[in-house]
Amino acid sequence: MLDREMIVEALADSFEDHRLSRSERKGIHRLVGEVLDNQSRHFIRNRAFEMVLAEPSKEGLHWLHDMVKLIDQKQPQVALSKAAFSPGPDCRSTILKAIRKACSNIEVCVFTITDNEITTALIDAHARGVNLRIVTDDDKSQDYGSDIKRLKQAGVQVRMDHNPNHMHHKFALFDRENVLTGSYNWTSSAWKYNRENVVLTSDEGLVAAFIAEFDVLWRQFA
Repeated sequence: MLDREMIVEALADSFEDHRLSRSERKGIHRLVGEVLDNQSRHFIRNRAFEMVLAEPSKEGLHWLHDMVKLIDQKQPQVALSKAAFSPGPDCRSTILKAIRKACSNIEVCVFTITDNEITTALIDAHARGVNLRIVTDDDKSQDYGSDIKRLKQAGVQVRMDHNPNHMHHKFALFDRENVLTGSYNWTSSAWKYNRENVVLTSDEGLVAAFIAEFDVLWRQFA
């Protein structure tokens, strides 16, 4: 039987910072079990909506989306992974689809971004309310064709390393549920000419590791 008092407490704790963390997801999963009856589902959904209506904000709506998605799950998600290769459009298409599907957060940590179509998709995501943050290399941001200036002018949060060494990562997180990584720089040459690869996965352990790395760099490059 659902312990409603504990559920309300867990919802309130999670809503406090408007972010449904991985540990909070697991805690709520433990409280509700793997399958919810409709009455319990409606109770949790209604309490979550009440919290957001009492303190409306864009961040609160993102939290609500994540919470509703969580309680609608009937069982734990099986990790899904996909590999793509270039030359050819598969790597680029995988990146574009992930950007366009993101609902709440995109965190990009890529050495260089010069592909205008990817940049346009990022700006569109930012415009629809997705929290977009980018970490990139300071030297490459000055290259001819770099889209970093365009992204910053669109209001996107960008941080750079500002040291003699390179920020050489090529990964991105989507809604903190999927991570994309590989050799692929976000450039036109990468899909037209180069032998490159990307992997997109929802594996919890890998996602958690890349979240930790992104958070470290974001603080370090503040």
